[in-house]
Amino acid sequence: PTQPLVSIVDIDTVKLLTHVSDEDLNKVKLTRKVEVKVGTYLNRTYEVKEINISPVMDPLSRKIEVEIKISNPDHLMKPGMFPRIRLLVQRDNTLLIPEEAVMEREGEKQVFVVRDARAHLQRISTGLENDNLVEVLSGLKEGEAVVISGQSNLKDGDKVVVKEGEQG
Repeated sequence: PTQPLVSIVDIDTVKLLTHVSDEDLNKVKLTRKVEVKVGTYLNRTYEVKEINISPVMDPLSRKIEVEIKISNPDHLMKPGMFPRIRLLVQRDNTLLIPEEAVMEREGEKQVFVVRDARAHLQRISTGLENDNLVEVLSGLKEGEAVVISGQSNLKDGDKVVVKEGEQG
């Protein structure tokens, strides 16, 4: 049998295949960017053009195949590469706080909010987590200051001092 002399491949857009658990499937739908790493050769973030989710779960691995299409204008991604990818999830108009501010006590997520130089324990409901940030669905308003260190030593109503340059 004869072999082709040349293969022509268009790599302006590439497909990345990954497998996710059913509990992470909702996060996939919110993915706007994907971080791609290939050894020491490549470490970049790409905009997602399109996501296709398989309608079938693999019964053995209990994972669902996800195909992610990204633009590859600089042609750094090559056919046959095995990249490590991380889906960067984002929702519009969300309140995000540092994950170290969130405590879990008796099965509830809580934060200490600073008002009038006192720490007030407040229950919150959280959503997605990404890049050391946690989405707050309820229980906190934009602009409220939360304690991000030392909260294990605090009790509701304790006086606190905000260090200069750490508010924001």
